[in-house]
Amino acid sequence: MRNYAVLTLAIVCLAGCGRPTLVGKWSATENGGTMTLDFTSNEMTMNMDSDALGQKFHMEMSGPYTYDGKNIHWTVDEINLPGDFKQLSAVLEQQKGKSSDIPAKIEGDKLTLSTTSSDAMLSKSSSGTFTRVK
Repeated sequence: MRNYAVLTLAIVCLAGCGRPTLVGKWSATENGGTMTLDFTSNEMTMNMDSDALGQKFHMEMSGPYTYDGKNIHWTVDEINLPGDFKQLSAVLEQQKGKSSDIPAKIEGDKLTLSTTSSDAMLSKSSSGTFTRVK
């Protein structure tokens, strides 16, 4: 019986040693704008609040994702953007249903996402760091 207790404890400890999880809320602030990423077990929602050209707006994009420890594979299936941003809305609508692989690295409470110039899902910056919201 004692051996089973030790074996059970070992299995529980090893189960907790997996790769870091994305599940939860992450936030970053840059150039007066705030972006949050909300991950459930299978859906990612990106919210961005910004002051673009002196006009405040809120944008939300969501869709299913998978994470393999190196990349977030995300497909945007819903986009909400105010009507005043028709040009941006048209560009984003073209991305609807398309998948994007986003290099991602988790270190403690920091999530660093890298982008490439062809990645239309995120800004053209080379990387952005998000902090886990507790």
